[in-house]
Amino acid sequence: MFLKKWSCQAAKWTSVLKTLPSGRAVAVDLPGYGGSAEPAGGEALSTAEKGELVAAAAAAFHLRRPVLVAASMSGGYAFPLLRDNPAAVGGFVGRGFHSSTSHLNLSRVH
Repeated sequence: MFLKKWSCQAAKWTSVLKTLPSGRAVAVDLPGYGGSAEPAGGEALSTAEKGELVAAAAAAFHLRRPVLVAASMSGGYAFPLLRDNPAAVGGFVGRGFHSSTSHLNLSRVH
């Protein structure tokens, strides 16, 4: 499951998705980016809500224990799920995280 990075949309992953087995990978726009609506009420999501959003997206696509691919600010959405429910994630690939993720305690991630 590919999560968008700052100032991009899920479509940015199209060329990568085309190289993977059909139906096995998806790209998700984060709230307020690409084709996704702003969070309800325009309020920023809490750290826990960000992780829950990723879990809900995986469930909506019927992905069981997805490998999360996160770059830049999308790490702030992937890390809470990794920290709070590591059994829900099959793997993680990350790169260049936004500074908003620096406050997360990842000591429980193995």
